[in-house]
Amino acid sequence: MWQWLWDASSFVCTTLRMTRETSLTVVMWLIPVYVLLTGASPSIVRAGIMGMIGLYAARRRLLKDGLHILSVAALVMLLWNPYFLVNVSFQLSFIVTAGLMIFVPKLMPLLSFLPRWLAGTVGITVVAQLISFPLTIYFFNQVSLISVLANLILVPIISLVVLPLGMLSLLVGWVWMRGAGWLAAVTEWLNQITFRVVEWMNGSSALMTLWPSPSLAWILCYFVVLYSLLSILKMRSKNCEGERIGSDDTVPLEGRVSLDSKRDLSGATGMFPLVDQWAGALRWRGFFRVSDYIERYAMRAAIVLLSGALVFLLYGGYQSPSMHGAGLVQFLDVGQGLYVYLC
Repeated sequence: MWQWLWDASSFVCTTLRMTRETSLTVVMWLIPVYVLLTGASPSIVRAGIMGMIGLYAARRRLLKDGLHILSVAALVMLLWNPYFLVNVSFQLSFIVTAGLMIFVPKLMPLLSFLPRWLAGTVGITVVAQLISFPLTIYFFNQVSLISVLANLILVPIISLVVLPLGMLSLLVGWVWMRGAGWLAAVTEWLNQITFRVVEWMNGSSALMTLWPSPSLAWILCYFVVLYSLLSILKMRSKNCEGERIGSDDTVPLEGRVSLDSKRDLSGATGMFPLVDQWAGALRWRGFFRVSDYIERYAMRAAIVLLSGALVFLLYGGYQSPSMHGAGLVQFLDVGQGLYVYLC
């Protein structure tokens, strides 16, 4: 959202031959204006505060850490209004942002087969959907099956075309009202297309899945399993890449790989300390083959177990805990009418 604002401001500042520090200061003062123009919702305020803190740190040449900046933004907003904590927009904005910072680096090695620009877009979109999924079903009890595809198509259009055109029409309106009207008409046309696509997706019951609200324990287990699975998949991807690079090296004269080299290529060492200790103890007692199997297949077994745990969580979360997918309607006579209770 801020990229085009930064690019436009940097272009103007560069044209006016401003210094880097002055350019950063100008953009810092433009961010609150943009936040007010866009409605100052909790998600916009969060992004604005993070942007201002990040620009200030860049101006001062201080160390910038995304999670620290996110924490400061949350603290500032909660000090201003503690009831933001129960706001759905606040929760989704901060949790998804934290998830992007933590999970995207773990997913990107798995998308190395894609072009860099496409891998970044796909990685951010997939992670955003995975992180927002528990809160989405908790608050709204429904998830679209094509939400990832829709975000891949609509988000770039809104971020790179609609928002810049809308802001440009406001600026042009100060000097040329007719030109601003033309830009606003194009923006409105693009918005109507976007709304129709969204209405079509929401109107098709075949593309929508209904979920009961999960418990807090289910949500925590989901994040733990997802984090563990992506971490292991990232390590496996790096190990496979290391094996491909190592395959180009000179083969030993004996024509065989030593046991230590095989253990390094397996990728188990350093990943599961308990497994490594167990395998080392078996090797010390002479069980070399058993130790080799443990180190070789530990990562695969962990991936299978975590994948199964994730599938089990999704299946259990999709099923109603008491009615097995059925609903219950009760009519209660309250004296002056009937009270309908749905569960």
